[in-house]
Amino acid sequence: MRLNKNISICIFAFPWEIDLVERQLTSLKRASLDIKNDYKFLLSVTLDLSDISISRVNWKESKLPREFFVAKFENLKKLCNWCQVDFDLNENYKTFGRLDVWTN
Repeated sequence: MRLNKNISICIFAFPWEIDLVERQLTSLKRASLDIKNDYKFLLSVTLDLSDISISRVNWKESKLPREFFVAKFENLKKLCNWCQVDFDLNENYKTFGRLDVWTN
C-alpha cells in the first residue's frame, strides 16, 4: 500500500489571531524535525485584512495600524523554512474563509 506523502496545511486568520498563528507555525516547525524527509508539506496561510465588515476591524479607529499586521505576517515566513509556503493577504474581499481558498 502506497501512502500519499504530500500534506497540505491551511490556515485562515483574522488580525486578532496573528499571535495564535505564530504559535502554531512555531509548533509545526518544531514537529517537522521529527518527520521523515520524504514527506512534502505545503503550508497555505491567509491573513484577512479586508476593509469589508466581515473582517470586524475598524482600521480608522484601531490602535494598531494595518501595517503592523502586514509586517508581523511577513516576519512569520521565517518560521516556514521547512516546507513550501503560500502566504496571502486577503485585502480585497476575495476570500471569506479557509474553504474559499480551495474553491477560488
